[in-house]
Amino acid sequence: MKKSCEKIKYFIAHYPHDPKYWNIYPNSVDGVLISQKNLHTNTGNPKKIMKRMFELGIHQTLELPIKIPLMIDSGAFQYIDEEWEELPITPKKVLDIYKKLKVDIGVHLDWPITQKLSEKQVKKRFKTTIENAEITMDLLKNERYNGIKIMAVTQGISPNMHKKCANKYLELGYELIGIGGLAPISGSVGKVIQRIDAVLSVVSKHKNIKIHLFGIGAIDTLRQAMKKGIYSFDNATPTMAAIKGDIILSNPYRRFNVLKNLDEANGCIPCGCYACRKYGRNLLNRGKRDHNMGRAIHNYIHYKNSLSELWKNYNVRVNRARIS
Repeated sequence: MKKSCEKIKYFIAHYPHDPKYWNIYPNSVDGVLISQKNLHTNTGNPKKIMKRMFELGIHQTLELPIKIPLMIDSGAFQYIDEEWEELPITPKKVLDIYKKLKVDIGVHLDWPITQKLSEKQVKKRFKTTIENAEITMDLLKNERYNGIKIMAVTQGISPNMHKKCANKYLELGYELIGIGGLAPISGSVGKVIQRIDAVLSVVSKHKNIKIHLFGIGAIDTLRQAMKKGIYSFDNATPTMAAIKGDIILSNPYRRFNVLKNLDEANGCIPCGCYACRKYGRNLLNRGKRDHNMGRAIHNYIHYKNSLSELWKNYNVRVNRARIS
């Protein structure tokens, strides 16, 4: 895929009680991702927040401006374990939920594949993932689902399996393709890039195809992905870091734990951001939900600053290359 001048978009993964970053930093949010897993109880029934979303629409419930795209996944990640022999939901059920929630982008009903699965399970899940993409595309021809954008997700334990998925999705006519199964291997930049390259080798000649990376937050990985023309990615990095007691700082990007690196933390907090002005050194305290929320807000703006710096440096290098 050729280098694109379009800035890579960051979809912040949002849980029901997370800070509404778009209310605090209204111009810094590219998109929001919500997992259906977090909208259902353990018995599969919709939580109160999901019932409100059915009534009001997802944007209004979250106070999310219409201009900010909302993506929701199929919830299939909760069926990742080996114990699941069949998916208990169908592509039609998933599309009906998307329509009722009034989402901007819905994710097709894939079935996560991991190295822990038996060869038989891997083959079954791979086949089901592709079959569900076919069923979904057929259903989208029904006027009932007009206006719903669907992203097809690749799955597999090898780059070649992801490549086969991408090939099939192109044949079916999908223009949004997400690369799934990256979170479990996110610690290995090389393995992640291999899967990205495999998908890009298929779609590189199709300028209208947009590629999304699921669950990728490592700056080193994003630096490599940015060079390849990836359209968007998602993660919950600022929030999860806050829960672990980690502080994120930018220029340069760094992340450290407030308990293990208290001296460094004391030298950096408060920094002047919204969270530091509101909470001060309480951001260094563990245990209270309010302090976790404050750290999440602090982490978000510094993570976004780091992404902006990454993009700026990338553009400088590209422009210099063009000049020379």
